[in-house]
Amino acid sequence: MLLSREGVEKAEAYFVRHGKTSTLIGRLVPAIRQLISLPAGLARMKMKDFLLYTFIGSGIWNIILAVLGYSLYSQKELLHRYYTELSYGFLILGVGFAGYLAYKFWKKKE
Repeated sequence: MLLSREGVEKAEAYFVRHGKTSTLIGRLVPAIRQLISLPAGLARMKMKDFLLYTFIGSGIWNIILAVLGYSLYSQKELLHRYYTELSYGFLILGVGFAGYLAYKFWKKKE
């Protein structure tokens, strides 16, 4: 899985120290949201703490999405007019971010 034993041990030690904060913030970050349960389980985080911080983080994320949806609905015509440009902009940002991550990965291997 492209992870070294040292990397996994380092991540586990970090999660033991900062697990509650990592769980809360992890629920707010796309892609991490689905994976944050794995280190929590590996670090044997208490179920009560995991559920509490998951509930808070997920609640904040859902509130953000609801407010954005409510706010942007009133701008539906404007968004529809610039849909293509917005799509290309987000696509460029995504590809740029993936390129940045790939660059960091290969730079680290050198």
